Amino acid sequence: MHQLQHLHQRTCLWLEALVREGRLYSWLQRLYWAELGGARRFQEIVTRWRPSGTALEAYEGIIADEFRHADLIKALLDQHELPLLPAPTSERYWDPVWGGITSFEDACAAGTRGEMLARNRFRVMIKHPVTPQDICELLMQILPDEVRHAKLLGEMAGNEAMKRMHPHHLEGMAALGL
Repeated sequence: MHQLQHLHQRTCLWLEALVREGRLYSWLQRLYWAELGGARRFQEIVTRWRPSGTALEAYEGIIADEFRHADLIKALLDQHELPLLPAPTSERYWDPVWGGITSFEDACAAGTRGEMLARNRFRVMIKHPVTPQDICELLMQILPDEVRHAKLLGEMAGNEAMKRMHPHHLEGMAALGL
């Protein structure tokens, strides 16, 4: 089975289980921390690797988008009067991926893969009939940014870094059960 088809199938099963078990809004609470964590990781990349010019501009835009995504999620949680869960102490996907980064290009490749994961998951969720309308609307606001981020980061990473980071990505995917 093609990897994207497999991911689509697994995402559908995961989503259906969340809805069936009444845990979809708990996932949304975790997504808040994932978006905030993404902004912070991208800030750390800028601090560590010091990109300049258009690369710095791209990262600054991505960081602003990730913070905005967290704000959008928080607003939806507030509408449902749901508190934030405590921040996670580890991140299943990022813990194995982060350790493989040895260059700015590697960091871009890692970011590309992370944004692609979100993009693919959001696309499935938006189209799936069990996803509540308010979550669909939220994801439709975020999705264009995820698509743009994956493209920008992929261009900055280049093919060699994408290949170098692939084993770390697979390790992160395995940690997610994908």
